[in-house]
Amino acid sequence: MFTLARARRAMGDAGEPLPPVFRTLAARDFHFRRGQLVAVAAGPGVGKSILSQNIAQRSRCPTLYFSADSDAFTMYLRGAAIATGHNMKDIERSVNAGQATYYDNALNAIQHIRYDYNPSPNADDIDEAVDAFALVYGEYPHLIVIDNLKNVDADDLAETNKIEAVMLFLKTLAHRTNSCVVMLHHLTGQYTDGKTMPPMSALIDKVDKIPEGILMLWIPGHGSLGVNVVKNRTGERDVQVYLEYAPAYARLEDLK
Repeated sequence: MFTLARARRAMGDAGEPLPPVFRTLAARDFHFRRGQLVAVAAGPGVGKSILSQNIAQRSRCPTLYFSADSDAFTMYLRGAAIATGHNMKDIERSVNAGQATYYDNALNAIQHIRYDYNPSPNADDIDEAVDAFALVYGEYPHLIVIDNLKNVDADDLAETNKIEAVMLFLKTLAHRTNSCVVMLHHLTGQYTDGKTMPPMSALIDKVDKIPEGILMLWIPGHGSLGVNVVKNRTGERDVQVYLEYAPAYARLEDLK
């Protein structure tokens, strides 16, 4: 048992913000913090994975990315586009023509991220990968991305309410490792097309109680990605920010 002051010292890096990638989110006091669980939700193809990959690459934090929903080649194209500013179609043509050296070198320079492509990891798989990362690199990841919630096998966690069991596992993982765990998730009903700003009630399985932060994404118009901060335990909530978004280039930027 701790006093609040002693607990802060005992917990070390817990609550420490990761280096911000988007000043618009930081300006509204939304930070991806170590030891916390954050949900990022959107309809299919709106930009969940692109947002999380931008944060992983550009924050420069030690990262373990569980890419259960996207294959290695797709992640390669996105990663190379973020790193170089090139169009993904042009990158793919170069790779198919056997001219990938430039992109391989750009991605080989990114040493702080490791990817796991298990298409249906369970809790033991995730725990083992996270502990292996710590064994090899001498510390737990500062950022763990679960892409995405529906791909996590919960059969070993609960007979009923499997989604809640996975969420509680991820929350415990964040506490155990002092990592920021970012979990990607889907929306329901009219919000799946990505054209309407989604409220918290649009979350599939109503997983809003457990994460410390929840971001909901939509596309308000050509060239932008809307981010609705619907939950934020350490800052403002029910605020919207907008990022410059060109899907073919996979890179997000603050709107000028």
